[in-house]
Amino acid sequence: MASLRREIVTRASAEEAWEAIADVGALHTRLVPGFVVATRLELGARVVTFANGATVRERIVALDAAARRLVWSSKGGRATHYNASAQAFAEPAGGARVTWIADFLPDSLEPEIAAAMDAGAAAMKAALDGAAKVAPQPMVMRLWRGVAMPGAADAYEAMLKPELLPGVGRAKGYERSWLLRRAAGAETEFVTLMLWDSLDAIRALAGPDCETAIVPEERRKHLARFDARSSHYQVAATHRREEG
Repeated sequence: MASLRREIVTRASAEEAWEAIADVGALHTRLVPGFVVATRLELGARVVTFANGATVRERIVALDAAARRLVWSSKGGRATHYNASAQAFAEPAGGARVTWIADFLPDSLEPEIAAAMDAGAAAMKAALDGAAKVAPQPMVMRLWRGVAMPGAADAYEAMLKPELLPGVGRAKGYERSWLLRRAAGAETEFVTLMLWDSLDAIRALAGPDCETAIVPEERRKHLARFDARSSHYQVAATHRREEG
């Protein structure tokens, strides 16, 4: 049996994402408009018409509000067996992650179903992002630490000065950055601080798992050790020196 998994990260809250998932008769208007063009409810099921003209009957197996998880199976397509789930999880820094898993037979349908899930995931993200009731996001500071090997600090600093991350100066939402340095015995510790207008801007550069540190291979040879994950802090307040 083949199994496929797709994930999206959305600005919508987990509660908002779950409301759209749980509204099982509104696939074509709330969750995946464009990917699905019509949904008709029946007792314990829904009949779904996709943009490519295919129509399947999906039996609702479980609707678990506590876990924010929907499970369904389908008949009417080319698969002899199809069982799937969608679940919404709260992201620590805000927004939600939606996981879509499908198990099916025969295995030979994997390329076709993978392409369909890619299209469905893109439609889902666009719909949830567009409908999200998002408050203005606070600015975010990204913090990372690395320790240069003895004798390598100057070379490492020279590599960081033009850009802390490759392409960051052209990234949407990037504001400014600081490079901090201090001697720590025979080693030298570096701290990078990068100010962004939102966590979404960081995700656009670093990917959904935006805490994973981006350390190009040519820089790693100068480091004795470094943080594998960056930390993100909301900017709660700023203060400037008073004049006079």
